[in-house]
Amino acid sequence: MKLELLQQERSTKGLLDVEGLSEALNIPVSSIYKLTHLKQIPHVKIGKTVRFRESEVSAWLDSKTITPAGQPEPEIQTKARKAKVRKSGRDTKAIRMLDELIAELPPK
Repeated sequence: MKLELLQQERSTKGLLDVEGLSEALNIPVSSIYKLTHLKQIPHVKIGKTVRFRESEVSAWLDSKTITPAGQPEPEIQTKARKAKVRKSGRDTKAIRMLDELIAELPPK
């Protein structure tokens, strides 16, 4: 994966810099800074510098995946959503009930 190669080249203890992430995602550096400013992408601030953990960026990208209508949700998205809910302390019983309701919906 391109992200892994750039991580090896431009990382410090598992962290990507803004330029490395920009190259990996093929988006402008200014977009990376905008996402961090709006707190829409997981990042670490060390003084005035911004760094990104590859694992957190990968999970963030998985959460941004859009599933076409009529197709089941990818397993990785489901696991990431459930882990996020558990971490936030929300009721997992409600999540299970929602997952069961979604599974019962007829395909479009």
